[in-house]
Amino acid sequence: MKKFEFSNKSVKYAGTLLIVYGVLFYLLWFSEIIPSLSSPELPSKIKEIGGVTNPVHILDIALVLPAFIISAILLFKRSVWGIVFVPSFLAFSILMSLTISWIIIYVNIKSQISDYTIAIVFVLHSLISLSGLLLMKKTN
Repeated sequence: MKKFEFSNKSVKYAGTLLIVYGVLFYLLWFSEIIPSLSSPELPSKIKEIGGVTNPVHILDIALVLPAFIISAILLFKRSVWGIVFVPSFLAFSILMSLTISWIIIYVNIKSQISDYTIAIVFVLHSLISLSGLLLMKKTN
């Protein structure tokens, strides 16, 4: 079995990316959830969905974000699980960001809206994740 050795730079960069993504998205989701807890009304975004919770929040908070952070910690410890999962989650991050960008662009075109700011942010997110993935690909 081939032993993989990653440079400290690639480990720190890729692991830090996933931790930063996890923390930032936790802050984003909780900034929407916590204020709505004090209100007796359902938030307008939830009413639009037609449910009682946002399924994206549930999946991210319960599965994706903890997986990002745990895999980054495992990578910092040079665990084989971190080495397996961090590139996988970076690839997931790239694909998810590009998908969100495409949806935003498509909706803007169909609605004749010309605000592509969020789409640009997600494309940049994809490029940053790609840089982490490519850096991990280089082994010493």
